[in-house]
Amino acid sequence: MSTHAASSVTAHCDELLNAMVPFRERAHLTERWGQRLAAVLGGGGRLLAAGNGGSAAQAQHLTAELVGRYRDDRPPFSAIALHADTSTTTAIANDYGVDEVFARQVRALRKYMPVTFVTFGLGYLAIIGFPGLSGFFSK
Repeated sequence: MSTHAASSVTAHCDELLNAMVPFRERAHLTERWGQRLAAVLGGGGRLLAAGNGGSAAQAQHLTAELVGRYRDDRPPFSAIALHADTSTTTAIANDYGVDEVFARQVRALRKYMPVTFVTFGLGYLAIIGFPGLSGFFSK
């Protein structure tokens, strides 16, 4: 490995470590969100997940693990990756514009689910109408 490549890897590792500091300081929020999600899914609720680009892949992986089996065998949880419905996504984008793609889907499905998870920037949360204090989950 060249010296430049090694320094790039080291720099990347340093960036990851630095990013973990604020995440660790807010670990209690992640734990609270996880407990809330477990209670909702365990009570028969549904998770709607949405993402853009790489975040779409993460959201889809999350829903696959919830519907399938993560580690241990258990009953499936109800979870949908909104962006995976390409016909709906492209039809809404064509008819209403991209700002309405997930918003319209959430409005259509919201009455059937208490939790929504959005994995992209906070600016989109305002489009969908999430209360700011609820983090990435919405009742």
